[in-house]
Amino acid sequence: MLQSPSAGSTGSLVLFSWNSQSRSQSQSLSLADPQSSGDEAVLIVTPFPDAFDEGAMITKLNGIPHRAEGSLTLRRYSVDGLCSLGAPTTLINDLHPRLQERVGLEVKALTMAMIAPRISAMAGPVRAVIDMPGHEGQLVQLLAEAGLDETITTLTIRTMFEPYFKGGSKAATVIEAMQGLDFRLDHIDDNEPDWPVLTFVSNPAARRIRALSSELAQSGEAAGKMKTDLETATAALAALNETLRDRDAALLEARQELDAANVAKATAETELAESLYRLSQAREEIRRTEGQVELIKDLLLRNAGL
Repeated sequence: MLQSPSAGSTGSLVLFSWNSQSRSQSQSLSLADPQSSGDEAVLIVTPFPDAFDEGAMITKLNGIPHRAEGSLTLRRYSVDGLCSLGAPTTLINDLHPRLQERVGLEVKALTMAMIAPRISAMAGPVRAVIDMPGHEGQLVQLLAEAGLDETITTLTIRTMFEPYFKGGSKAATVIEAMQGLDFRLDHIDDNEPDWPVLTFVSNPAARRIRALSSELAQSGEAAGKMKTDLETATAALAALNETLRDRDAALLEARQELDAANVAKATAETELAESLYRLSQAREEIRRTEGQVELIKDLLLRNAGL
């Protein structure tokens, strides 16, 4: 049997349990006795309104943690306290050959939006106990997605040696998942080998190393992107410089052609001016010649009149 927390412990306790009244008193309370734990606050999440006694420091939420709101059917069996959301697998028949399923219970689905704020507001350190075999894997995932894996310092899980219910996780899978969340396996209670109880302790150093590794990887990705962007910008600048060089060469050629045209124009203007001058001189010469011709005519006419 599991040992109850030592008297005088401080902090807060969160207990997830779907054990019925009779079984809850004998097993879930032995996982973490909320009445005698000495915790400043206790939150119990259970589908059974009559399970567990409330007190000044004890709060109950009736329902089962789930990803979506709505109603869930909790399967119940002929073995006292045995419940599940998923259908039983053939493996459980090896444990209970005469197992029979009883009428299910419709219970409320509690999303983490309904649960997480209550846990986040609890005084630390926060211990959590999951006594929902078959649902522990999904519940651990929900807690992690809500960021509560960084709030909870100790997590005790009653799980299954083999997946006795569909959708459930066996102990080895739970251990692997918790290690992935930077929780160290601290203790295994196998007094009931088919329903081992695993206690995990948060490993802040491993979490910090993982965070730093993630930051380093992100920095490496950022540096790689910056290098790629720099190479792209350098290539674009080289292409622009090549374009500018081509434009400068074209501009120089155009200027040279313009200068040559200006020279040709000046030459043509000079030649035109000279031609016009020569034409003017020729016309003046013609006028003088014509004047001389008229004078000669006048002289000839006068001589003829004598």
